[in-house]
Amino acid sequence: MFKIYRVLKYIKYKIKKILVVLRSPKKNLINFIYEFYPLENINPDISVIVTSYNYDKFIKDTLDSLVNQTIKINNIIVIDDGSTDNSVDIIKNYAKRYDNIMFLQHPDFKNHGLASSVRYALSFSKNKWIAFCESDDLWDKRHIEFLVKKIKQCNIDGVYANKIKLYNNFDKEIYSDYLNRSDIILTERDGVNIYDYMKKSNILPTFSAVCVPKYILEKCDFNSYIPQYLDYWLWRQISRKYNIFYAKKSITFWRKHEDSWDRRDNIADISKFLENNDKIVVKF
Repeated sequence: MFKIYRVLKYIKYKIKKILVVLRSPKKNLINFIYEFYPLENINPDISVIVTSYNYDKFIKDTLDSLVNQTIKINNIIVIDDGSTDNSVDIIKNYAKRYDNIMFLQHPDFKNHGLASSVRYALSFSKNKWIAFCESDDLWDKRHIEFLVKKIKQCNIDGVYANKIKLYNNFDKEIYSDYLNRSDIILTERDGVNIYDYMKKSNILPTFSAVCVPKYILEKCDFNSYIPQYLDYWLWRQISRKYNIFYAKKSITFWRKHEDSWDRRDNIADISKFLENNDKIVVKF
């Protein structure tokens, strides 16, 4: 019975996706045209921030995926937050080999947390756009290509999200349903506001699938009530005012594992998180 239920659920999901496509023929035609935008005309005005903390077994995969894009990323900022494993040596080696990688550490070399690390890295960026790739995730080799094409196509400042695929089978059933729901909503709401959807749940599940103008991030409050949910804390603020744009061809591979940061500590009451964030959102 469970297998039948899963099959029916999958069929329902596919039908929803087909209906979304049929409802938006003009938008899909424009998306198709921009897929063939000449690469030589693309100059990505994007800094990619990678925050590192004790992920030496994953960071090589992450950096390899960034330096092997079809379009060169001109600014990859890797900030290490006081790692005690081999992460620093690995990152230093990459920074020596690739001129587009900037390696940062906090002045006292200590652990300051995700929020402080992101803000510190942000201060070194000279590009308009900020994208993120967490140090245990990966990007498809055409990720930046399709992201920049989407930004050029829309030519509007806002939140640019992209499709997420699971990299492994860790808690696959739970996260697959989550990502399917996110994909449907983002496809339907491409170009419009998603704040109503963000009120109770994060439909932008990972930092590694979002790109935002630097000046918008700089206006945000970074004091997340739950440190592990910093991304949700930021996206709720931004999505109240700015629209979402979905670069569906741009792919993030989301790696979930036992050492994922959102599993390291007990997560506090989400209702308190939302309550505190609501106080920030009205001021944004």
